[in-house]
Amino acid sequence: MADETSPTWFAGFDDTDRAHVVAKGYDKLDPGAAAAELYKAYRSAEKTIGVPADRIVKWPSDDNDVEGWKAVRAKLGVPAAPTDYKFDGVVHKDGKPADPAFLERARALAAELNLPASAAPTLAKRVIEWDEAQADAATERAARSRWRRDRGAQAELGAELRSQYVPRDQGV
Repeated sequence: MADETSPTWFAGFDDTDRAHVVAKGYDKLDPGAAAAELYKAYRSAEKTIGVPADRIVKWPSDDNDVEGWKAVRAKLGVPAAPTDYKFDGVVHKDGKPADPAFLERARALAAELNLPASAAPTLAKRVIEWDEAQADAATERAARSRWRRDRGAQAELGAELRSQYVPRDQGV
């Protein structure tokens, strides 16, 4: 128990913190015992919060806090520079590597959107998939158009042949 006349180990604390020490009864402990109890309380609080202090994100006070948002993005895995986005394994469905110019545009877009580094390859893969689906659909439309055109030409040829070789009064 602390001597009433000697300075206490928490004398340098502000009024709020001193009141907390007294309310918890830590003021009655010698400094070593108090430190042990405070450490146990800290560990208990850390478990209650659910994450260690180094994993807690401090949100910026407003949208203009550039450094605050940079720190939040860093904790979320957003690279500091666009060149830190990696697109290993981004290929077309036929296994052909993605075009380097496309990957540069994807890198710039990922940086603009502040995507985590792990999300950028997925973005690039999805854009390639959408592009390939559009190309496949265009090929299908072109094939159908050719089929209709060819079918139409065959129908015209058939009508011409019928008009030349089938008597008009017999019809078809």
